Amino acid sequence: MKETNGRTSWPNEKRNIIAGIWHGTFFKFGSAFSQENSILPSFIYSLTGSQILVGLLSTIQRIGVVAPQLLLAHFLSRRPCKKKYLVGAIYLRSLVWFIMGFVVWFLADSNPGLTVILAFGLLMLFFMAGSMGQLVYSYLLSTTVSPERRGRFFGLNNLTGGLAGILAGWLARELLSRTSETALHGYGLLFLVTAAAFAVAGLGFIYMRETRLSDFKPAPALSAYLRQSLGIVRENSLFRRVLLVSVFNASVFIILPFFVVLARQQLQASDAEIGFFVMMQVAGEMAGGMLWGAVADRYGYRRVLIGVATVYSGLPLYATWAAHYMPALYLITFFLMGAVLKSSENAVRNYLLEMTTPQKVPTFIALKNTISAPTLFYPLLGGLLTGYLGYYTVFGAVALLSAAGLFLALRLPEPREKTA
Repeated sequence: MKETNGRTSWPNEKRNIIAGIWHGTFFKFGSAFSQENSILPSFIYSLTGSQILVGLLSTIQRIGVVAPQLLLAHFLSRRPCKKKYLVGAIYLRSLVWFIMGFVVWFLADSNPGLTVILAFGLLMLFFMAGSMGQLVYSYLLSTTVSPERRGRFFGLNNLTGGLAGILAGWLARELLSRTSETALHGYGLLFLVTAAAFAVAGLGFIYMRETRLSDFKPAPALSAYLRQSLGIVRENSLFRRVLLVSVFNASVFIILPFFVVLARQQLQASDAEIGFFVMMQVAGEMAGGMLWGAVADRYGYRRVLIGVATVYSGLPLYATWAAHYMPALYLITFFLMGAVLKSSENAVRNYLLEMTTPQKVPTFIALKNTISAPTLFYPLLGGLLTGYLGYYTVFGAVALLSAAGLFLALRLPEPREKTA
């Protein structure tokens, strides 16, 4: 096997691929019932009618993921065994959705204000637990799955998870249509299904086997660790370039929650039709995962970054065109969004995994997420701008920012050419 970052063998690779696919399948099944870019924005809009709160939702999501990451990376870098924190994170996230479901069921109709406050607090906890999970998952991936098989792994993950997600999207649509007179109760049921599916998904993480690094050295004290981390930013020009690509790609978050809001306002999409959007997005994730996975295994993640940036550049323009001239084709917006949204983040993460050692993976991932923290406010900015400038102007500006990301991605080197 090709040597990568000093590695010639990858113990537990098959076991962890199976475990990861198990987790991914049930995680995506559950996530489709609480989809962050369709179900949740629709729920918040149904509850409050506020575009600003819809934008705040995505901001809360990204703050919860990014805010604690450097501290969590330092915590993990001082511990040779990390899997138990991944297991804890998934079951905490499951618990959050159980509580969320009961809150919506019992409070949403009688006290929507309190429901919103509790919902945002619970979602913040959910996303913070995901922050820990993201770091540990990236570390386990870097130590047990070879770079040349990671694309296949994510492709299979998206295939099985996509099929499960399509089924879940249809079930979500049916459930919302049958509870149309008590729509908020329908959302509560969706959140309870998410919780149960996450609990089953956690069994995959329990089955995973961690490879302990023979050359493990615990990170220094926090102050010294932070200085070392800043040194990476100063001295590693490639890291800075990848960071810029990630920031420009993230500009899609300015308009991400408003694809579904645009459909509701301009196309009069109903709550039940949101289920079709979920199905299209999950189908896009499935198709995109297989496509980008094949590209990554054969050509590397640089090509994937170029591809997703190309789609990002055209997606806002297509959405506005379809909404205005061809409403029947607006569904394709969600297919395209699904094809690139998760694959874009996977491409950045795997590019970073290939340019560093496993022990530094949590630090590199946390640094990237922390330094790009201003993008946390993109969705909130989108809520403000769309209210004043309208959807078409803001969508056009996002297309230009995404085109800048494409230009930068074209100038990145391929890490495998240096490690082959």
